[in-house]
Amino acid sequence: MEDVLGRIEALDGRIGSYWTLNPNARKAAAEAERALREGKPLGPLHGVPISVKDLIPTAGIRTTRGSAMFADWVPDFNAPVVERALAAGAILIGKTATSEFGHKPLTDCPLFGETRNPWDLALTPGGSSGGAAAAVAAGLGPLAIATDAAGSARLPAAFCGVFGMKPSFGRIPIYPAPAADTLVTVGLITRTVADCALLLSVVAGPDDRDRNSLPREQVDSFPENLKAAWCPTFQKAEPAVLDQCAAAVKQYQGAGLQVDEITVELPGIADAFQTLFHGTFGAQLVDALPKWRERMDPGLVEMVEAGRKLSAYELTRANLARAAYCDALRRIFDRYELLLLPVSEKPALRLGSGMPGLEFLYPFNLSGQPAASIPCGWIDGVPVGLQVVARRFQDARLLQAAAAFEKIRPWADRTPGFSVQR
Repeated sequence: MEDVLGRIEALDGRIGSYWTLNPNARKAAAEAERALREGKPLGPLHGVPISVKDLIPTAGIRTTRGSAMFADWVPDFNAPVVERALAAGAILIGKTATSEFGHKPLTDCPLFGETRNPWDLALTPGGSSGGAAAAVAAGLGPLAIATDAAGSARLPAAFCGVFGMKPSFGRIPIYPAPAADTLVTVGLITRTVADCALLLSVVAGPDDRDRNSLPREQVDSFPENLKAAWCPTFQKAEPAVLDQCAAAVKQYQGAGLQVDEITVELPGIADAFQTLFHGTFGAQLVDALPKWRERMDPGLVEMVEAGRKLSAYELTRANLARAAYCDALRRIFDRYELLLLPVSEKPALRLGSGMPGLEFLYPFNLSGQPAASIPCGWIDGVPVGLQVVARRFQDARLLQAAAAFEKIRPWADRTPGFSVQR
């Protein structure tokens, strides 16, 4: 814990990954050491520092949601994912940066400013879990709990060269219920696949507070001759990104993975996703506009204004389009265990140069499938991510495949190169 807090003190002034640190972190670490010396029973995360995205409630620790509305909110309860991590022995480092209410794929907000990518401080780490991914990449904490409603964990993981997973919808319980409801999952960001698997094993499982939560998954052995589909044309990506992803896929075929290159024809869902996504923010925040509009991110205000105008008819049409898309996608997974595709159409953007696209990401929030971003290469020193998607509820299969990829093409020994300057 001293090492992590020392690195945060030395480096995070330039990165901006944390907004609030846990004032009791050192005390908790001392108690964990005492338990170890005294031979007390230890949990699977005993003494491990962990960060939590600032959208997720933490008892006694400020949770701002990146908004002036919650600038001074200190919850008196932990979200289920935090409860479970702490019960397993983890020590909360602090709360990581997000966009306001996690509404966009960048990590900046009027309350705190912007977060930078540790690979290049002129670049964005993506969003909205950019603080979580930047912290893991820079060695400011090994495990990060995030969220993912449209790629919010996977995009920053790709931009920051770490592993990021969106489990199956419902695999990790969420409370309080989010406005984004059936789009959002708790996301996990770590340096290695094994770390993610360990964290998931602790925080997954049903909870009565979340009506959508799933039972624990039965883990089986990794099958031989696993069939995967590589789909470079799922959406349009830059040639350099496709080249990096294709090279990784070719190398993974040496691990016994059977890969077919396919062209996917799926129903258009951009309008349906936008309707559902904007509708969640409209419902959540419309009553706050009169008081808070001038202190909100202008892009979020636009979303709320668009969402408040939607009718029940439009929302129902969007859900019908979602159902048709999920049915078409299911047929691909009748033939393949995994789908391989880029995470993003391009590497991390320069700060202030625009908004990253989410076309490769939100489709799997709509379908509820487990999906992960795996570092697969670098373009001019900037990380690129390959996305791996598994069948619904097969989170363990996804992690097994990711671990096989990591063994062939490891990434965890490559870290951002800027020096510690106190």
